[in-house]
Amino acid sequence: VSKAAGGKVSGHIVAPAGKTWADIYQYVSVDAFDHEGRGNWTDLDLDSNGSFEIPLQPGNYEISLWVSPELKGFGSSEIKFARVGKTALVLENFYLESRNSKIEGSVKTDGGKALPNVEVWAWSEKGGWVSDVTNVNGAYNLTVSPGQWEVGFELLPAEDGSVPPYLPAPPKRVKLTNDQSASINFTAKEAGATVKGAVYAGGKAATDVDAW
Repeated sequence: VSKAAGGKVSGHIVAPAGKTWADIYQYVSVDAFDHEGRGNWTDLDLDSNGSFEIPLQPGNYEISLWVSPELKGFGSSEIKFARVGKTALVLENFYLESRNSKIEGSVKTDGGKALPNVEVWAWSEKGGWVSDVTNVNGAYNLTVSPGQWEVGFELLPAEDGSVPPYLPAPPKRVKLTNDQSASINFTAKEAGATVKGAVYAGGKAATDVDAW
């Protein structure tokens, strides 16, 4: 652990129209990381009124907002790039984007069976991230901002911890304009075959070993 050498970034997050800082502060945080994943981050509180300050070591950083998916209808603005020295650097304001475009669809097996409780996510190069969990009909609905998004899904473990017997499909990409909707469906192949075996170490059965 090393103490930051006097460098820091500061800025302000502007509350979107129709919202106050009290409505959104608990859903927003600010990240500042370099290309090797080193940096710092900060949560915000009600008293900050949208202002933030992050101490950092000298270097080049990507500064971005993290907006919780619980804040429906809004997302982060574009990532800012900053070169930090040994003094304070003031960034331009961050604005929360209104998300009024939609990505919806379903996740089913190649046999046509709807898969509930599957996490479907969408990621944007601007730093946006949203996710939803499919309902009993395998359907999901994501509210996103205009732009290009990569959409994929993850099969969550069952309540007993077992892995679902399905193979995931690769992510898909879609580009949306304002107020546009897109339908993206996914198919998970049923894993009909089983591979079994045993692992030994020094002639003894080994436990807690991952097989893939």
